[in-house]
Amino acid sequence: MSVQDVPVRPATARPPILTRAYVTMGVLSFGGMASCYLLMSTLPLYAARHGGGGFGAGLTTGAMMLTTLLLEPLTPRMASRYGYRPTLAAGLLLMGLPSLLPLAADALPAASALPVVLLACALRGAGLGILVVAGTALTAETVAPERRGEALGLYGVAVGVPALACLPLGLWVAEHVGFGVLFVAAAVVALVPLAAVGGLPAVRRVTASGTVTPEDTTGTDGAGADGAAGRRTARRGGLLGA
Repeated sequence: MSVQDVPVRPATARPPILTRAYVTMGVLSFGGMASCYLLMSTLPLYAARHGGGGFGAGLTTGAMMLTTLLLEPLTPRMASRYGYRPTLAAGLLLMGLPSLLPLAADALPAASALPVVLLACALRGAGLGILVVAGTALTAETVAPERRGEALGLYGVAVGVPALACLPLGLWVAEHVGFGVLFVAAAVVALVPLAAVGGLPAVRRVTASGTVTPEDTTGTDGAGADGAAGRRTARRGGLLGA
């Protein structure tokens, strides 16, 4: 057999990573984590300066971590029952709206200000638990299995940049501009991405080959028999299980 007779395999196109759902998830996660890190160091500082002292500062972190841990195991069930869009929208709302609660603490006596700040931290922790679990799971499901490692790596960058930038930025804004501006900014960066929630898949579907994939994001939300079957499968299987 000559060299000319050797068959040449045609190059196959690699499945894309930057799908509509993947990019949308990155935008939502970036906004949610930016809000999280803007106040992660500044809410304890705010509590300490408003009558809580070191003990109050520690309570703010504890309240946030407690609700984060409580919501993480519940998030797959929420996403399977209600869909990706309402679940992640709830995570962003819980991260954004409570950021404004400390503004009310300025008008309260010191004894009443700390509970308001703790409530804000607890609600934001619940939002963090939802965003971390649902965001990672949905990101993995929006790309082909052979490119999942690359997709999760890029997603890690999207949620890691806010940690590097927003932790020091939050402290700088609090010291040089004021806590009020910081609280409003933390609310805005979490709530603005809500406009993009429609780009997410609604539920999971199981294809004929048994592969679990997100439902189409064209906005039909699974109309028809296939969509109904997808919703039933999602409710039975959960977000992470088959």
